[in-house]
Amino acid sequence: MSKADGSSRAPFVVRGGACLASLLSTARSISLALGLAVCATLFATGDDSAAASKAAQYLIDATAAEVCQSGSGQFAPIAVYEGDLTGDGRGDLILDLRGLKCAAEALHGYCGVQACSVRIFIRTRDGLLIQTNDVLSIGFSVGSGSRPVIDMMGHGAKPFELRWNGRRFAQ
Repeated sequence: MSKADGSSRAPFVVRGGACLASLLSTARSISLALGLAVCATLFATGDDSAAASKAAQYLIDATAAEVCQSGSGQFAPIAVYEGDLTGDGRGDLILDLRGLKCAAEALHGYCGVQACSVRIFIRTRDGLLIQTNDVLSIGFSVGSGSRPVIDMMGHGAKPFELRWNGRRFAQ
């Protein structure tokens, strides 16, 4: 998909992106509440997470243990992204807590009325994943390229972007 400035970015298709794209493109024509209901339905239908590495699976399990009062839960596949976000060739990680279904409780305290915590981790040279950001967003989408843009949506359906600048993710 080409933009007016000549840049190219993949459409919203990655891990929650379809939901975010739908909200972004129809925010003016449907109510935010309806859009959030659609997203909640999409997240509720997932099963096991899509993480490939042991480090990512460890963080998925640790996050569920931290967030869920029962100590366990599962992420919907669209709530987990593992891929290079910093341009170093190593798989980084994004966890959208909206997609976490706890085993014993219907809701957890990491989501508000509109947005949920979205955690971003970068992989170090020794293979560890270190959390760099915890932002409130209504889903996320990862673009293409060596340092892809992470499209997010804040309160009031306000879109924003994060991109690795060599030291941190910045807007």
